[in-house]
Amino acid sequence: MKKFVPIKTKLTVNTMVIISVIFIAVLSIVTYINIQTVNRSMVKTEHNIRSSLTAKGNTLIRNNSIAMSGMAEDNAFSAMRNMIKSTVREDPDIIYGVYMDISYLPWVHVSPENQEGMTQSIRPLNDETAKWAGSLKDSADRTYLYNKEEIIEFAAPVQAENEIYGFIRYGISTKSMRESLEDARADSIRNRNRIIGMLTFLCMLSLLVSYGSVRHLSDRITHPVSALVQSTKIIALGNYDVPVTSESNDELGLLVKDVDTMRISIRELTENMKEQERLKKEMELARRIQTSLLPNLTDNIHPEFQISAVMLPAEQVGGDFYDITFDRTGHLWLAIGDVSGHGVTPGLIMMMAQTIHTTVTASLECDAREAVAKINEILYINVHERLKETHFMTFTALKYLGEGEFQHAGAHLSMIVFRHKTGVCELVRTRGVYLNFKKDISKATKNGKFSLDPGDILVLYTDGLTEAEDPDEKMLDLDGFVEIVEKHAHLEPEAMKDMIMEDVIQWCDDKRDDDMTLMIVKRK
Repeated sequence: MKKFVPIKTKLTVNTMVIISVIFIAVLSIVTYINIQTVNRSMVKTEHNIRSSLTAKGNTLIRNNSIAMSGMAEDNAFSAMRNMIKSTVREDPDIIYGVYMDISYLPWVHVSPENQEGMTQSIRPLNDETAKWAGSLKDSADRTYLYNKEEIIEFAAPVQAENEIYGFIRYGISTKSMRESLEDARADSIRNRNRIIGMLTFLCMLSLLVSYGSVRHLSDRITHPVSALVQSTKIIALGNYDVPVTSESNDELGLLVKDVDTMRISIRELTENMKEQERLKKEMELARRIQTSLLPNLTDNIHPEFQISAVMLPAEQVGGDFYDITFDRTGHLWLAIGDVSGHGVTPGLIMMMAQTIHTTVTASLECDAREAVAKINEILYINVHERLKETHFMTFTALKYLGEGEFQHAGAHLSMIVFRHKTGVCELVRTRGVYLNFKKDISKATKNGKFSLDPGDILVLYTDGLTEAEDPDEKMLDLDGFVEIVEKHAHLEPEAMKDMIMEDVIQWCDDKRDDDMTLMIVKRK
């Protein structure tokens, strides 16, 4: 005969075991996800910091190379020394600066040990890094150890009229980058430990509360009336999944049946309310993800341009997209687009497009037409063949070729160019095929070009601005939007962006049926 075990004991033990297992599983999952998130965040942070450091070094070396071309031609070594000495002194990350001629003779060598840059005995440099720098035809960088410290050396030839006179070299320390990474890692670990500690405390508290509740229910479960009372308490606490049953065939049985019918009705109503709340939270999360993926602009993102941009989401998640990136050769890329429809799916497609655009422009050496064709091919596979969705996307990619000239491809709204000399706007029409209609659009996609003179302004936008309606349902339209652009074109890009958005929002009485995206690009 089996040993007698009271129902109260069985219920208490089994319930606490399940809750404990769930607690351990949840804690393990949260810990794992947090660790993975910290690792991904650190990788991304290191990439961003290193990219910023590389961009800073490339800009410095190019500017110095150009500035020294005339000095080298005139053998103005004092002026070169002053320039290099000033550069090293003003930036604590720069460890040294060297100018050597084509025979590897160091005419200027500024370092912590030689802050004036004077060379007592000029002999050719024969180290590996000097030989690397002396072989360059254009600016480049490499990483190596200098006095047991990681250094990124940036070097470029100094030339005039296609004749190389020497080479300018700067060594930039990665010490501050590593310190920033360590600080970020420490903050992430502290936040992770804080979350795990709070979760552990709440779970332990939940275990104690659950234990008391189970014991209380076990004491009363054997009596039909007590069971009915307890069932109504469970329903009142929000648990509608436990059926209310009774073997009684009297008034108590009828009452139990009516209570169970009420339980089912309340559960269905509650599930509908939870579903609506879940969808609301998902939409809010999607909007946050959508805006967080947009590029963070700085005042000096490009030496020739002032750029300001904004994306104002609608009440529902939309598919507006813009991006600002650089390819491997340092060319500036701009992009803008809009996925058809509203909801989570267009937002997901927008995030795919942003990721694909960044990857293609950063990884491939291509023109605008090739970039658009490749982005469409990858997006078509993801959306049509995997998601089984048919949302199309307007999209235009622009590649800056230099000297104010832009190359563009892809079908989107007409681009607006405000001419500083005339004070009026011109429209640059975009041609091609919308993305995600067909897998191969390379033949239908063509490159176009336009130029910006100093003071000219390029305006990129989505139809949430031009199709905004006033309370009388009158659409702003392109002509009205162009008038607003011309009205504020005298302002700096950041202020111009704010005033244009303010005018459009006033026009539609702040009732946005679609995302509103605006990018201002002004040539200095």
